[in-house]
Amino acid sequence: MIFFYATTVRTKEQKEELMELIKGGLYFDEDFALRLFKRHGLHEAQILVYGNMGLYREAVNLALDNGQYALAK
Repeated sequence: MIFFYATTVRTKEQKEELMELIKGGLYFDEDFALRLFKRHGLHEAQILVYGNMGLYREAVNLALDNGQYALAK
């Protein structure tokens, strides 16, 4: 399911649906998801997954590098 969302995100609404899936506890392979999100430029999704994995330094650095200052908190 995560593959489908990552490869078909085109609108803001679709991006928000993907974020809700990640926040909602959907089970998925986090390493695969990170590679997929990076390939498709879904930085916000990458940041959330890094946070879920406890990789806070990576999450903050990626957020700051991409101007997502609210997510860097």
